[in-house]
Amino acid sequence: MTNRKLSMPGHVSDLVHMSLTRMGLDPFKGDDMITCPLMYEDGTELSIVFMCVPKRRWFWEATALLVSLVQMDHETKAVTVYSRDTIDCPTEPYDWHFTMLLPHVVRAIARRHAVEGGMGECVDLPRPTR
Repeated sequence: MTNRKLSMPGHVSDLVHMSLTRMGLDPFKGDDMITCPLMYEDGTELSIVFMCVPKRRWFWEATALLVSLVQMDHETKAVTVYSRDTIDCPTEPYDWHFTMLLPHVVRAIARRHAVEGGMGECVDLPRPTR
């Protein structure tokens, strides 16, 4: 896998934005990426960044969605990357599997870092129902 970013197709951007909005988050669409701030209990603000990258196998290349948890400076440049995960990009504009998977991936990344970093729960994410 390389860090070369690809342009994000419109339907991928729309599905990511819709999923984050339904979670109660406030995503920001950039040129080729979507960012969303996450606030933790201790006052730390991190961002979750979505961008398309190539996923290479032996003889083919596909597009994957890179989901990163980063700390950004005031110029929106990544200072520290805490987590990098990839998921398959949706192939069609109405990919229900993707819209069900993405909120679980975001919650897992945010909660995993909250536990490992010792900064408390992510206040922007809704608490799980029991």
